[in-house]
Amino acid sequence: MAFFEFDPILVISEWLRGIMLSWSFSEGITDVILKLLGAVVIGGFVLAMFILQTWLERKVAARIQDRIGPNRVGPRGLLQPIADAVKMITKEDTTPANADKLIFNIAPILSLGSVI
Repeated sequence: MAFFEFDPILVISEWLRGIMLSWSFSEGITDVILKLLGAVVIGGFVLAMFILQTWLERKVAARIQDRIGPNRVGPRGLLQPIADAVKMITKEDTTPANADKLIFNIAPILSLGSVI
């Protein structure tokens, strides 16, 4: 096997498959667990890249604007995107009193749907 043919993902996958099969897991359950584990690893990597890029963008924008940027949440402000997500999730959703509630709430969905 040449060096460029070495696939660490395949090696780890086969190692985990061997461990799970030695624990008397069935082949189907082992496949499902490995696929879920792979999805979690990929999702975690994407989330970590999102957090890093958001932090970097805010730091660069702050430097351009002669500000400090995010520095309060976590080490050097790295957890600021998570704090922003929690803030957005917990925000109160308000509808104006005189608005048609159905139209007001469905308009963003329709506009997004037309773009997609």
